[in-house]
Amino acid sequence: MSADQPHRVLLRYDREDDRDAFLQDFAGAFSIDSYSSDQEALAAIARGRSLPDALVFITTDTDQLLTSSLLQQVSDGGCCLRIVIGGQFSLDQIIHLLENRVVDRCYAKPWDINLVRTDLFAATMSVQDNAGPTPVESGHPKPLVLIVDDEQSATKYLSKQLMRMQDRFETRCAASAQQALETLHQEGHRTAVLMTDQRMPGMKGLQLINEMRQSYPHITRILTSAYGELDVALGAVNQGRIFRYQKKPWHAASLLPVLDDAIAQHHASRQKSEQWQFALAERFEGVRERRKAALLRALTESPSVPWASRDVIQNFLRDMDAISTLPPRRLPLS
Repeated sequence: MSADQPHRVLLRYDREDDRDAFLQDFAGAFSIDSYSSDQEALAAIARGRSLPDALVFITTDTDQLLTSSLLQQVSDGGCCLRIVIGGQFSLDQIIHLLENRVVDRCYAKPWDINLVRTDLFAATMSVQDNAGPTPVESGHPKPLVLIVDDEQSATKYLSKQLMRMQDRFETRCAASAQQALETLHQEGHRTAVLMTDQRMPGMKGLQLINEMRQSYPHITRILTSAYGELDVALGAVNQGRIFRYQKKPWHAASLLPVLDDAIAQHHASRQKSEQWQFALAERFEGVRERRKAALLRALTESPSVPWASRDVIQNFLRDMDAISTLPPRRLPLS
């Protein structure tokens, strides 16, 4: 999408006053198509033959989100930021939506204009959640699952059970957020999943997730808790971009397929990042060659450039091949 094209948002609403309020808040910055039913929205997507940059679903009945054909088909169709806004969510609804991978953000009404606007703008950026290079692993060691909880006996028991049940990944335990960060510093290159409890002394689980997400965006994040804190779950979805919210107590047999899915999500995220960086490198090479050619024409065709300086020009152009970043887009070439 070019910089001058409006960002496309599909709005699904139940109440007309919600639609009007949303349009008033965001229509100036985004191109918004609004529909009052899943069927109308899906028909519009089919006619356009492409997904919008973001889908916003404002509902008065949060239960319908669990069976929405629109959310399900958009999720199956590819990358599109999915924001749901409801009057009241339950923790079980949040868990169900995460397990079925049909939402990216969950906000309660009234929505925060600045938060939603930031999410909508970020939806158009292909670098979202792909910041930083993906390290190359030599020998392809098994992926690592890092389990963080101050109840060390529980984590060690779970770790041993998981290791006995499979040989696809390894586990490590950390008794605090600080210990987890130290482990990531040493083994972040092969850590695929971080599963952390929320309530720990010192840094809480959500704080740990937000801290590590900046440096390790490809690690899949799972938050666990025995207390059923809805505000924490919502914060984990909207801020920490968690993969799952898992209730305690843990059971290795039920956790194993969750961790397998989380590792698959980790691999998919890394692959997407590698593909994006390869495409970016190719695009940069084309831009650099075009600018190099334009600069060569400007220098050789200018009467003010002495013929004696042609060697200097050629040396300068060769040096351009080592450039790895572009100057500002509007910097004049002559």
